[in-house]
Amino acid sequence: MKEFWNLDKNLQLRLGIVFLGAFSYGTVFSSMTIYYNQHLGSAITGILLALSAVATFVAGILAGFFAD
Repeated sequence: MKEFWNLDKNLQLRLGIVFLGAFSYGTVFSSMTIYYNQHLGSAITGILLALSAVATFVAGILAGFFAD
């Protein structure tokens, strides 16, 4: 933890924002799965989860390409 406070303030802020974003995404998305299952059914929920996984994979490849 001591190394974190020795980092540049901009990097500390960026790491904090990334952490909060990942944390909120994880908590909300897991709850949305239950909501989708109750209101849309398990088949549509499965399709939505599969589409989300594919979109995340493709976005990661594109982001890596553009980052280089």
